[in-house]
Amino acid sequence: MEVPPGVYGGIDDHWCRWVADLGLTGADRGEGGRYLVVPPGYDGDLPAGHVVVRSRTYGNFLGYRGFRDEHGDPHPAVEVIKANARMYPLARAGDPPPTRFVNVSPEPAVAVPPADHRFWELLAEVVRSEPAESADPITLGLFAGLGIRAGEAFDPDDRTRTLLAEAAAVGDATARALTYRFRQSEAYYYPGSAWRKGFLGGYLLRDRGAALLDSAAQLYFWGGSISPAWDREVVGAGSQYAFAFVDAAGSPFDGGRAYRLHVPPAVPADRFWSVILYDTQTRSMLRTGQEWPSVTSQDQGIAVNGDGSVDIRFGPERPPGDDGRNWIQTLPGKGWFTMFRLYGPLRPWFDRTWRLPDITPVE
Repeated sequence: MEVPPGVYGGIDDHWCRWVADLGLTGADRGEGGRYLVVPPGYDGDLPAGHVVVRSRTYGNFLGYRGFRDEHGDPHPAVEVIKANARMYPLARAGDPPPTRFVNVSPEPAVAVPPADHRFWELLAEVVRSEPAESADPITLGLFAGLGIRAGEAFDPDDRTRTLLAEAAAVGDATARALTYRFRQSEAYYYPGSAWRKGFLGGYLLRDRGAALLDSAAQLYFWGGSISPAWDREVVGAGSQYAFAFVDAAGSPFDGGRAYRLHVPPAVPADRFWSVILYDTQTRSMLRTGQEWPSVTSQDQGIAVNGDGSVDIRFGPERPPGDDGRNWIQTLPGKGWFTMFRLYGPLRPWFDRTWRLPDITPVE
């Protein structure tokens, strides 16, 4: 993989485990570089001039993002990626095929994992396609007890199929409850606050060797990938994220009500910050009449108060007397949650000397 300069991202394997960071937090440090992903059991020659990444699975997920320029324009980053991004088999390194770029922004897509029997069918596909060494024997033993084994077709009888469909629905509901009502106090950024981290236990999701199952379940419910960069205190690089699933009173966000977030001045982000709304059902960006359900410090028209603070409004209707520059539309009858993102987080974020207030209802 030829990774462009100025991007931020990483690789996770087929079991959603971290493999490597790319770009700003990767080995190329944002300068761009060549990465070679080596599959399990590979013992062939490794060419020089590459960052060698060894994965425990054949299937991997790669993602990285570019950034708007100082004028808020995303097009320069798009052009840099198109000019530099390449991906091809090592066997074609001497004559790499052209890269085809597809704009999927206008295309409808569903990225919600199934919560019925199809869940187990997808799991069976992963078990069949990966070497046994990619997972631990206990986990594979649990799957085998359900009839999911490497080298065998997954064809449960009607009774088992009914039970598994119910189990998938209960599992989905459990992960949803863990996500929207996470109980561990250490996950919250400030005492008594609604803002919390996306997970506990670092990128391994462990504490003193024990897997934090609740943390893992809710992480993969709302997210689906992991990187140590998400939890690493690297001042001025990478990113940090704060989630809010309830308002200052502890009530879930109601798409039919109006809310306000007061962002204090001097946000500790070297690059930029943003607030984005997500649909509680799909965990994708909230689909409204606006192009993007977000407000960022890179927005050219963002309204800034005299002291440098910013007030962001949420609600189904634009606030009276407001020009809408700092307004994010919501939908009556649909719940939402939000993520506050900082790119290039600075020391006041990590030492908590800068605090983000909770979102309050507007009566």
